[in-house]
Amino acid sequence: MKPLLYISGSTYYNKEIRKRAVCETPGGGTRNLKKQRKNQRETGAFYERMAGCFLEQRGYRILEYNYRCPFSEIDIVAQQNGVLVFCEVKYRAGKGAGSALEAVNPKKQRRISKAALFYISQRRPSLTEYRFDVIGIEDGKVRVIPDAFPFCG
Repeated sequence: MKPLLYISGSTYYNKEIRKRAVCETPGGGTRNLKKQRKNQRETGAFYERMAGCFLEQRGYRILEYNYRCPFSEIDIVAQQNGVLVFCEVKYRAGKGAGSALEAVNPKKQRRISKAALFYISQRRPSLTEYRFDVIGIEDGKVRVIPDAFPFCG
């Protein structure tokens, strides 16, 4: 077995995660997140799955990945403690492009808000509370900012 790299409190990722995309849990289970990345869309999907694995370890229940509507898309729709959570995942390979968490500017917040409103009108979830989380992945570290911004209608 290859050595593991510790990333979060309860989830371990293989050192070659960028090549093999295997999420290993302390109980010994593994999940194949993505076999290989070829383009920007696949890179985004890879890191969204990584973020989803990270969130599940923290008690989130993933409802949907990549919800698309006419306005925009929402990377992850999840539920945590009776709250509907719309998550935007941002990855940065280096500091040259700025912080991943700062990449969700007001324009992006408005687009995510409109997509969330569309999701609620289409799916009619039983949950009445919602929030917007931003997940930043930089240098192999995953950071979550719960309730990162308010609804921007």
